Amino acid sequence: MSDDRMDSVSLQGRILFGCGIVLGVCLGFAAGHVAVWSRISPSADSLQNPFVDETSGHVHSSNNVESELPFVGERPNPSQHGSVPGPFFAAAARRLKTPTEEASLQSQRVRVATDTSPNAPVPDALPFSNAAPIDEETQLREQVTRTIIAQELPQSTEQEQEIWFDVLRGMEAADVKGILRMRKHVGDDPASAFGMLRAEPNIATPAPSRRLVKNADTNNNMWSATLEGLRRIREVHLHNLANAQTIGFIRHVPVTREADSSSGERGSQLVRVELDRLPQHPLHTGRMLDVGISGYGFFRVRHNDETRLTRCGRLDINEDRQLVLATTEQPWRLEPSIEVPEDVNMIVFHPNGEVWGKAGQATEEALLGTIELMTVDEPWRLEAVGDGLYRTTEESGPIHEAPDGVKLEWRSILMFASAHVEEEMAGLNRVTRLIEEMTNGTSTP
Repeated sequence: MSDDRMDSVSLQGRILFGCGIVLGVCLGFAAGHVAVWSRISPSADSLQNPFVDETSGHVHSSNNVESELPFVGERPNPSQHGSVPGPFFAAAARRLKTPTEEASLQSQRVRVATDTSPNAPVPDALPFSNAAPIDEETQLREQVTRTIIAQELPQSTEQEQEIWFDVLRGMEAADVKGILRMRKHVGDDPASAFGMLRAEPNIATPAPSRRLVKNADTNNNMWSATLEGLRRIREVHLHNLANAQTIGFIRHVPVTREADSSSGERGSQLVRVELDRLPQHPLHTGRMLDVGISGYGFFRVRHNDETRLTRCGRLDINEDRQLVLATTEQPWRLEPSIEVPEDVNMIVFHPNGEVWGKAGQATEEALLGTIELMTVDEPWRLEAVGDGLYRTTEESGPIHEAPDGVKLEWRSILMFASAHVEEEMAGLNRVTRLIEEMTNGTSTP
């Protein structure tokens, strides 16, 4: 064999040997990577934040910018965590995830370490607050109140509407509407008609110099009876104001007494609610079938087998040509019954209760009947049953004829006096302030 041939064989052998070495190294490297990747088991923290390198203390941002942080303590052993540390393998683990998992990981919030020193201060927890947002029912009630005020007082200013809202907030819609409509009866100015405080610029309303309750608790038995009584008195004032336009209505008056200190209670107690003892004065209307009562007397009316007393003198003629109350749902007729003939076109009520009628062009009057004016021993102890009707009780005594001083006034009716309206509004404001003070637990300075 020539030297040239031996050199060619030797060169081929070296090439094959080199290729074998390269191939072996590649196969070994690939086998090693497969063995390593099969052992990768990401921890819960790495699933939540794939950008955190736990072993190196690096935080990798989404734009591949690393922030170097000092590592404190002993580095963990990879075999203890079942994963291979290092940014390369972390990135490889992320690439092995499915697209859905990768999107879920990217949606997680990235936790960024700010201080890993052992003496790093722990931030204080935010204090809990007992404050609660206004519930939807309260917001709706206040919106309804403002809407009613705007509808009933279209010509009032925003300042006046705010005054009304401060006074009426928390009330039922029917009570708000009744009070505002009653305003038309007493005048146009809410401040002068009801004694309400008008807000003036640069003038602060002075705080009361003395509080009734010191650290009052609504659950405290010492004040529970007083608080309950004040709430009932507030309802009485609202009921009176709502019926200020009711013909013949007798306002209710709460009767209270001082609480018995021996029982451990303080304040006052509501004993009962009775009718006003002061007589009302008739208001002239000019209507032919309106008749008022001067003095503390009543009309006696009947429906089926029931008998009631009333001071409502707005009358009408039913289909049986009988005089009946015009303001009730049921046909309550005068007792004894008074019938009006069809040819009568004029009815006259005399002070002594006699009812006369004129027919056609006749000049003479014919007696149609007599209204018996009645009363009881204690009229303020009668029981109100609605529709301006009252029922006798054991305290009021039985029905009997009214004294001679009680008379009829023709073309008139009994109405709530403006002075009584002002008194009711002042009482309502006073009781409302007391309830707020007790409920809020204000204290004596």
